Amino acid sequence: MSVSITIEVNPQCYLRDPLQTSLGKRIIQHSIDVLAESGFEAFNFKQLAKAMGSTEASIYRYFKNKHYLLIYLTSWYWDYMKYLIEIDIRNTVLPAERLQRALSTVIAAAAEPDSVEFVHQRRLHTIVLENYGKAYHTKDVDQENRAGLFRNYKEVSNLVADLISAVRADFAYPHALATNLLTMAHEHYYYAEHLPSLTEIQRDNIPAEIEQMLHYYVEQMLVR
Repeated sequence: MSVSITIEVNPQCYLRDPLQTSLGKRIIQHSIDVLAESGFEAFNFKQLAKAMGSTEASIYRYFKNKHYLLIYLTSWYWDYMKYLIEIDIRNTVLPAERLQRALSTVIAAAAEPDSVEFVHQRRLHTIVLENYGKAYHTKDVDQENRAGLFRNYKEVSNLVADLISAVRADFAYPHALATNLLTMAHEHYYYAEHLPSLTEIQRDNIPAEIEQMLHYYVEQMLVR
């Protein structure tokens, strides 16, 4: 069932807010479908326009290029992730339990039902697994970072870092650990599916094993 969720993405990601028009929402919907199917390298606006029965010009009115569209989609994913974490920890008091629930939410996001009618959550997760590093592994990363284009990803990492510090205030690397946990949650999902020799995670039980792995690292590093 779709619900009303306010997602905040930096306006500099787009030329026109796609959430404000039916065409914009169709662009988001079809871009997720086409990107998940073809991959970022093969993806282009001509292909997207054909899939949605529109024109390239209509898409260029919303996004400068496919790189900014990718930043938008990954930003949407991370802001939704933050929303889910905040919902799942809001009635929990104990710091260790709050961190545990947050990490469980990071893993469970891949299997979330489609809460927004024009966003296929599982396909968006696939796009993030395959491409989220490409959003900021570019020559323009410093300029784009100053413009705040990666704010949503950093907000999730900062939230997890705060939860880590609440568990152990004297831990020296809460932000590094938070970022590593988020990276592991996504990289090892990808490794298990495509490069299995790089991980112990088994393909037939990925979410449960990754969750177990994250909790293991947290216990090893935070429990004295």
